[in-house]
Amino acid sequence: MAVSASSFSLPSEFWVKAKKGVNLLSTKAKSSQWKVDWEVQSGAKHSIATVEVSKMKGVSGDVAANVEIMQLDFEMENFTSQSVTRRINWNIDYRGQYPPPDSDKVVTELTVVQKDIQAIIPLSMDTEIINTAVLTGRTVAIPVKVVSIELSGTVTDISSFVECKSSNEDIIKVSMNCDYVYVNGKEARGSMNARVIFSYEHLSAPLELTVWVPKLPLNLQLSDNSLSFIKGWRVPILPDRRSARDSDDDDEDERKVSRGCTLQYQRAQVKVLTQFHTTSSEGTNQVITMLGPDWQVDVTDLVQDSLKVVDPRVAELVDHTVLVALEQGSTLLKVESPLAVEAVLGEAPFSVLDDKVSIMDLRVHAISGLSLSLQPSPGNSHTMVAKATGLQTLSALKQ
Repeated sequence: MAVSASSFSLPSEFWVKAKKGVNLLSTKAKSSQWKVDWEVQSGAKHSIATVEVSKMKGVSGDVAANVEIMQLDFEMENFTSQSVTRRINWNIDYRGQYPPPDSDKVVTELTVVQKDIQAIIPLSMDTEIINTAVLTGRTVAIPVKVVSIELSGTVTDISSFVECKSSNEDIIKVSMNCDYVYVNGKEARGSMNARVIFSYEHLSAPLELTVWVPKLPLNLQLSDNSLSFIKGWRVPILPDRRSARDSDDDDEDERKVSRGCTLQYQRAQVKVLTQFHTTSSEGTNQVITMLGPDWQVDVTDLVQDSLKVVDPRVAELVDHTVLVALEQGSTLLKVESPLAVEAVLGEAPFSVLDDKVSIMDLRVHAISGLSLSLQPSPGNSHTMVAKATGLQTLSALKQ
């Protein structure tokens, strides 16, 4: 450690005080102008070194803004942690000057490491995280590991020793042990450069990820929003079904024969779509849509347990995604939030009518196999389009 002073206020004596574990090994004058004498006194908790500085008689030197006087060599005793911080207190006495200036007190903090670590690097299993927790209530997490790079090129896993903090928990969160980043559905938005800062001693490094969030409200699509009786299609009346659904057919004989049956209502297939989007950077409103603005993602499987019919007397859900009419009326099909009571992520209206529709056509397609083709998306060079085609040609014996 080099010690410098102003040429107009040269010190006469130093007191260097340090806790146990910091030892002054030697002092050395930096030029022939100076004479340096020192001694060390060791106590129970501290060691105090007294260093006396004097200018050699008959030696002239250049007058500069700052003069480097001497060099002090310290030694740190063994320590068990990866690094420690040691404090050295300096007291400087300007004796022999008139009027004497006040004594100066300076504190120096030294960080001592066992290894010459040049940088730390956080590594994640993925660089993007899709926040489906908004839809499912289930946490989405990505494991993280932090390694150190030493001057020698040695790479060491220091994941157990780092500290971490998310730059914005409304976008992404990090575990207390710093071993994974996650979203739990309570986030407010996404970001192209969500940051988690990892720190190890005096070093720090960011982990940047893209966070995608679903666009709300969700787009609920029904194969038919108006459900009617199917003329000529009768099914047995179940114990919990009302006989009032019997058709007012003009044919009295048909009514007598079919007294234990009722007309079948139409059914509707339910599909839930959404877009996943993010913002270009924090603090801006520029929205970027995953895959492109024309793409929607089918999230039916993710939200099927949250689908509910507002009025269960009008219709019910079978196998989660098939809407079955029960009686005449109008109501809503909605997706309830798994995280907030009475919060709705999306809804669609539908009606059950008292009229009849006829089946006009039935078609049967024999599928002997499937072919799959991949090609780049015309609007997005980072997207591939997979197209599955059904084959109807029988090409093998007993196929």
